[in-house]
Amino acid sequence: MKKRLLVVIMYSFVLFSIAAQSTKDYTIFLNIVKKELKEIHIQNYEEHFNEQYFIIKEKNDYFDVDTEVGLTNLYNICVQNDKSQWESIIKDHFSQVKNGRAEEKEILPKLEKIETGKEYLRIRLYPIDYKKQISKSSITDCSMDDYIGVVVIDFPSAVKALSNEYVKKWSISEKEILKNCKRKYT
Repeated sequence: MKKRLLVVIMYSFVLFSIAAQSTKDYTIFLNIVKKELKEIHIQNYEEHFNEQYFIIKEKNDYFDVDTEVGLTNLYNICVQNDKSQWESIIKDHFSQVKNGRAEEKEILPKLEKIETGKEYLRIRLYPIDYKKQISKSSITDCSMDDYIGVVVIDFPSAVKALSNEYVKKWSISEKEILKNCKRKYT
């Protein structure tokens, strides 16, 4: 009996240690992100860090105003690496975002029409537990049990969720957009 109790206590200690380490790691990660945002002159944003995103509230060279910037993938990349590399990983991430803006300027005019825009559309799969972190304006496919599909614009160095504004612009349904994307994979 004492042996089982000792095992339960040790198991609980390990679980609580892992949870505490994760919280500590996420705090370190957020501090680096906030520092980088300050360095790239993004200081006006709405914090939703517990939900792993923030919303841009000012014009800048990286994001449009009101963009929801997700941190989940960036955090997952960081925790797979040594903490000494996190600052570099985060800095590189925001540098890629800025470079992606130039690509957007070139490709976005092609998205004015579905005929020229559809070549840039893809479906990106996320685990179903990411669902709450996906923007409500995204076009999604929830037909799978364990994954959620998000229609994205596939830029050369980045991807960006396709917003449902294109449904109106192209005069087609979300279902048709999803069908066009799925055709590429069948």
